[in-house]
Amino acid sequence: MPGEKISTYIAELKKMAEYCKLGSTLDEAIRDRLIAGIEDFSIQRKLLREGVGKGGSESTKSLFARDGTGRNIFGAGMNERRFVFLLNVLRFDNRESREERRKDDKLAPIRELCELFIAKCSSLYTPGTNCTIDESLLNFRGRCGFKQYIPNKPAKKNYIGKDSNYDPNFSVPTNVVLELVKPIENTNRNITTDNWYTSYELAMELKKRNITLVGTLKKNKAIIPKNFLLNGDIGVSQYGFDAMGVTILSYVPKQKKRVISLSSMHHEKYT
Repeated sequence: MPGEKISTYIAELKKMAEYCKLGSTLDEAIRDRLIAGIEDFSIQRKLLREGVGKGGSESTKSLFARDGTGRNIFGAGMNERRFVFLLNVLRFDNRESREERRKDDKLAPIRELCELFIAKCSSLYTPGTNCTIDESLLNFRGRCGFKQYIPNKPAKKNYIGKDSNYDPNFSVPTNVVLELVKPIENTNRNITTDNWYTSYELAMELKKRNITLVGTLKKNKAIIPKNFLLNGDIGVSQYGFDAMGVTILSYVPKQKKRVISLSSMHHEKYT
């Protein structure tokens, strides 16, 4: 929107883009999306030239200088004033409606950009038969509406998000997985998860979508038989089967330790 500096928008874009879990590729992703979204090919070419020439830290005046120290390519298509004007009005978000959209969507300033990025990633990559879903914690000390302090994690202050469009009939972990597997529904793939996601509820919902589930299970789940939690000899395995094709395995890898797993992919004992 007019009046908003491009530097201000990019700063906010970077802050909000942390939720996309881009990690160390954050700057590259924002840069690439910013350049690719420019409709003016002339300014797009100039920015690409700047990247090739490693001029990202150079001032605009230095790039357009006419005393022999500037770069001729920058002044070939437009003057410095036009270039600065285009940078100042370049937008991916409607600032006037941003606050209203922010009430229901904390990613409002970069929602469209983020969705385009995710859609492009999905179109360019085909996952194999076995897929894995896991979470990544992002270290963050700034202001955030859904930040949580987790003292036993390396990054103690992390983003914890919850989508307002989630189905209230399911737990948050189940909602997360069901959202992520939409592109591979009805493909007979298998999903492997850790005990934060794994549940009987999730296994049943994935079966409806022709996807199997394998994962470790938290020991406080009601579905686990009590004798599966008792101390046992090292190497001992116990199996539980149900009529819906779900298997629970209790294994003792070392003394006083039980690992509980759930699978809708396997339905027989392994020796």
